[in-house]
Amino acid sequence: MLTAICWLLWPSGENAAHAADIAVGVLPNLLGFTVGALAIVLAFSSADIFKLLSEDGEPTSFYLTLTANLVHFIFVQGAALVTGIVAKILDVRLLDLLSLLLLFYAVLVTLSAALQLFQTARIYNAKASVPARSVKIERERPAKPRVLRRAK
Repeated sequence: MLTAICWLLWPSGENAAHAADIAVGVLPNLLGFTVGALAIVLAFSSADIFKLLSEDGEPTSFYLTLTANLVHFIFVQGAALVTGIVAKILDVRLLDLLSLLLLFYAVLVTLSAALQLFQTARIYNAKASVPARSVKIERERPAKPRVLRRAK
């Protein structure tokens, strides 16, 4: 809908802005942030919270869903960026439209990724509020000295 509205209201002409220019200006920063977020998720995957999120290796675990969504996010941003670059080079109005569509999609996926990262923070916070099982370790008491009795 956003693409259709903008496309209908977008002024045409030689001095009109192009969606590809906006995409090429915005997406590299967004892509860098997303790759950084994925790197953090993968780098700290051995932390206790990610062991909890992995749900004992379930294929539909929260950890795998989070990682897949970040990879999808990177793929969408990459496609939008490449489309924007090609649209700038070829100066084809249809590619500019596709660039605008992918740009809006990439920005809207940002909201979804942010919500999932927030959900990760909520899970971490909930885990932090649960007291760990206290394991009582009894200290070894020194053995009582044996009393030797003489045989009578």
